[in-house]
Amino acid sequence: MTLFLNLSTGVSALRAHQVALDTIAQNIANANTPGYHRQVVDFRSRMPIEIDGHQIGTGVDAVRIGRLRNALLEQSLTANITDRSASAVEYSILTRIESLMTPGPGTIHQRLGDFFDQLERLSAQPDDSTQKTIVLQAAVSLTGELRQLAEGFDNLRRHVSRELTAGVGEANRTLAEITELNARIRSSLARGHRPNDLLDQRDELVNSLAQFIRAESAEQGPHQPVVLLAGGAQVAGELHVELSVRSGSDGTLTVMSDRWDRPLPPDGGRMAAWLRTHNEIIPEFQGLLDDLAVSLMSAVDRVYSSSLDPSGPASQWQGQRSLRSASDPLAQASPVFPVQSGVLFVSITETATGSRSIREIHVDAQTDSLLDVAAALSVVPIRAAVDPLTNTLSISAEPGFAFDFAGRLETGVDRSSIAGSSDVRLLGEFQGDGNDRWHFVVTRGGLVGTADGPLVEVRNAHGETLGTFDFGETYEPGTPLQIRDGISLAVDPGSLVLGDAFAAPLVADPDPGGLLTALGLNTFFAGQSARDIHVNANLVDRPDSLALSRSGVAGETRSLRSLIALREAATTRDGTTTFEESLADQTALAGMRAREAETLHDRLALLEQHLGAQVQGVSGVDINEELVRMLQFQKGFAAAARVISETDKMLTELFRMIG
Repeated sequence: MTLFLNLSTGVSALRAHQVALDTIAQNIANANTPGYHRQVVDFRSRMPIEIDGHQIGTGVDAVRIGRLRNALLEQSLTANITDRSASAVEYSILTRIESLMTPGPGTIHQRLGDFFDQLERLSAQPDDSTQKTIVLQAAVSLTGELRQLAEGFDNLRRHVSRELTAGVGEANRTLAEITELNARIRSSLARGHRPNDLLDQRDELVNSLAQFIRAESAEQGPHQPVVLLAGGAQVAGELHVELSVRSGSDGTLTVMSDRWDRPLPPDGGRMAAWLRTHNEIIPEFQGLLDDLAVSLMSAVDRVYSSSLDPSGPASQWQGQRSLRSASDPLAQASPVFPVQSGVLFVSITETATGSRSIREIHVDAQTDSLLDVAAALSVVPIRAAVDPLTNTLSISAEPGFAFDFAGRLETGVDRSSIAGSSDVRLLGEFQGDGNDRWHFVVTRGGLVGTADGPLVEVRNAHGETLGTFDFGETYEPGTPLQIRDGISLAVDPGSLVLGDAFAAPLVADPDPGGLLTALGLNTFFAGQSARDIHVNANLVDRPDSLALSRSGVAGETRSLRSLIALREAATTRDGTTTFEESLADQTALAGMRAREAETLHDRLALLEQHLGAQVQGVSGVDINEELVRMLQFQKGFAAAARVISETDKMLTELFRMIG
């Protein structure tokens, strides 16, 4: 009986050691296969039987071929692959943004500085046609570089969109393979098998998928392997999951699942990085560039729109900027160049006589629309019209008249409250800090230039007395008498009567609400963002029309000086930096973000190497170790064969003895 038991025991040993040798052969064959986990055989002693009061062993079984796998290490590695892949995308995109913003010859930095340099050179020769042309060429180069930079950001954003679409396609192919593998794994598990090679393939596919979206293997129940996506927001198991890219009305992108009615959360991986760079990072730098372009246009155009063409007031202007609506309140219709409530001062000149008057247009940005402004401006001899297709404003003057927004003094005063015979004139250029209205009252009547000549009291709009001026015997009639802020009063021979009075607007800023800039009327620039900024075509075609003055007097360059001063002024939208400082800050921000992304990527890459080495230490195949184990099981196999051989000899002898 025991001899036959020995044969059975030996055969079980042969089979078990053969399984072990087969497993070792599989390990050696896949020593360099990516994702392969070293396999080991679990042996279990068979149940003994009792013979003659003794428990006799019945051999060994190879009960299971397992994978050497540390689940915690593998999960950490997969998560790190997700994070490292996201950081690689962000680093790549930020590096390209940094290259767009890097200073150098021909870049936006040089163009911006050159524009102001040429303005300063023009101040030495304000009437030099050649230098005016150079200024405009510098402005054209500056706006061209802004547009090119904006196009660079747009191209980069389109590139990211294409990468995201391609990445989603690759992820879908991987998900399809995982779904098919899951079905095979479930079938094998249901039959009681351990599909190690299939599990290895799925783990490798999960790591490939983790490059695009956070993914991890899980079990939903017995024999129910699944893959959790985006932190568990979506499950890929028995049914295939199809991802797609959707573009919103605002241009932002989202990743959708055909089995979910809302976007997947951007939870790591390249998809999250593509979404973040497309929806947030690139638009952030585009916004900063637009802020610079809009701030430049706003500041320069606020100065320039109140300047006088060397040829004098205009007979017609066409707005270069359109509003969202001609009927909505200005505060809502002009979001790029906000319009504030205030008074718009329009100067109207009779070309034959040079007589000039000022018309005040009161604008309430919260209630008045572009149509209301056009109606308020349309009083003889001025006409304003709104183009219903473009929501732009045009202004024209009747023949014999011209207009401007320079805010120059009126050539005469309102004599309706003056009974005296003297002509009264205001002269000079107002140098005050803000708009004002001065009131002149004769507090003592008399003949101009005599001992009992008139006294004139001057008060500002707040009722504060600016001074009382004597036009008596020490005054030479017709001579300008300095009041303040660059304004003088001249009284011609004749008389002024006690109580005679008149008032005059003193204009420092003809357009405090920024309406001319918002509408693009007599502006240096046109456009509403970095994408479409350009120099007013009328200036490019007629460089000699470059307006440098507020008074029209030859050699007066107040507007030019104001333009030059913008270089050192805190004129960006936050009101704390200059144009060049703002540009430098944007460049520094791009560099800082790129360095931060590089540092994070390098750290995650090192961590991935470290985790990979640890995983390999647990699951990897060591050829030398496998050879040692192979020798061990070869000896075991040979020993089991020897047991069978010797048992066979014993049985043969036994059968011989019993005949």
